[in-house]
Amino acid sequence: MTIIKSNIRANGVDLAYHLQRTVDKDGFDQTFEIAEVRGTVADDVMGAFKEMEAVAAGTKGTKPLFSLSINPSEPMTREQYATAIDQLEEAHNLVGQPRVVVFHNKKGREHAHVVWSRVDAENMKIIHNSFDRQRNRDMARKLAHQFGHKLPEGLEKDRGTDRFNERSRKNWAEYNQEKRTGITKDQRITEITAAYREADNGASFVHALEERGYHLAQGQRRAYVVVDMAGEVFSVSRHVEDAKAREIKIKLADRPSEKLPSVERARVFIAGRAMAQAERSRETANTIDEMKTAKAHATAAMWAENKAANTEFKALREGLHAREAKALAEVSKRVKEGHKPEWRDLLQRQEQQRKGMDYARRTAYGRVKHLLKNLRGENLFNDQTKGSLAPAFRWVIKGEAPGLAKQQDKERKALGTQQSKAVKREQGQVRQGFTKERNGMRHNESTRRSQIRGTHALAVGKIDMAIAKANEKSQEQAQLKAHGVSKSGREKTSGMSKSDLKRAYDAFNQRSKEPRSVKSAHSRAARGQERGGRGDGPGGGGRSMG
Repeated sequence: MTIIKSNIRANGVDLAYHLQRTVDKDGFDQTFEIAEVRGTVADDVMGAFKEMEAVAAGTKGTKPLFSLSINPSEPMTREQYATAIDQLEEAHNLVGQPRVVVFHNKKGREHAHVVWSRVDAENMKIIHNSFDRQRNRDMARKLAHQFGHKLPEGLEKDRGTDRFNERSRKNWAEYNQEKRTGITKDQRITEITAAYREADNGASFVHALEERGYHLAQGQRRAYVVVDMAGEVFSVSRHVEDAKAREIKIKLADRPSEKLPSVERARVFIAGRAMAQAERSRETANTIDEMKTAKAHATAAMWAENKAANTEFKALREGLHAREAKALAEVSKRVKEGHKPEWRDLLQRQEQQRKGMDYARRTAYGRVKHLLKNLRGENLFNDQTKGSLAPAFRWVIKGEAPGLAKQQDKERKALGTQQSKAVKREQGQVRQGFTKERNGMRHNESTRRSQIRGTHALAVGKIDMAIAKANEKSQEQAQLKAHGVSKSGREKTSGMSKSDLKRAYDAFNQRSKEPRSVKSAHSRAARGQERGGRGDGPGGGGRSMG
């Protein structure tokens, strides 16, 4: 098997260092061999990559290099490598492009690296290399058959792009959605597909979806999405079997996506509808199953309202971030405008200094004159100026410029620091105001979430109490029935009334709650009564000491 990997990249200097390393990233020794440098004036790897990037500077491309590695599981000859490289070059539409080929040998295994320039020099455009991974997979299979290498089962039975059409495959987000909604992806696909097949147009599709608890809405990345009762969003095209996005768009032409409600509006509508449905269910519920259904509706209403609150808070937060970014940019612009006169005066003064220095540097006479002009009135041979004689004479003899450039750079940095501090100071004041607003917004959101939880917790609590009472009543009826009470309230064998049996049953329950020692005493007394007064309890005729 031949493993082929490729990527589009920039920064040829780092790539050149990597290809010519004698120690790999794991610390193992390796050797490299530069087999080919083609299409560039430079004959070394570093120079070739710099030349490729220099040519790419005339285009809009930011990643001018196409890097590919060939790592075979079985040894290959150089002729086989050359054949593989030429075929890969043709497959990736890079025929005739400048390229560099480097071989690495590590632990006795050899592999090759090939780097092409992606710049079409004649038209000064970047060559597109899309779908490179699928091309690499196809070429790996082709080269393996060509060279007699063994392919693994997964690559031997390669399904190509069909492997991306597995709509039933569940990702992590869909797994979490399934946990929140209690509906599996397969069930959802079945329901939405059935609604789509029942419908003749967009209006009937909307009606069929609403019957199943879904609402059609306008998506951000996809044209049509559905929102369920819990506020979760799903793509229509990914949940309708045997139908492509184009077919769905044609069928729903009478309901264009731009005229549908947004996901946020759909969530708000669903939250209100779910709350009303939960209230109706709670009022009309009689059986335990109906109460459980009402509880499910109340829970769905809570999820939907939470989703709507989430969406609204996100919109408010994004709006706040946008206003803050705009205010900070305005502050920075205003401060820079205010410092423009200082920058203009500084740059003009430095330009005059450089011109005077250039004029003085042209001749030795000018240098001496410039030096004497600057040191006029000073004793050149005292102890204080003795250390500056060497640079002074270098300036006179060799024409070396003194530290004017350093001094000017220091002045520019000082003004730049002053401007940066002013920007930070004013931006800090702006940030304080927005931080206060952000904290207030978070407090309001937290209060709203608490209210949502409190409201729904109260509704769910009432339903739970009703379910508990119904369960208690059902258990009581079951226990009475187990003790022989018929519908008419008479015992089947002894003829005891229902009220007498209820009192006996209550007494039995009371005894079941007593400590074990008291229960034992009652049991001994009962046994004594059965034996004719020979028990040890009250009324018993146990043996006396006398």
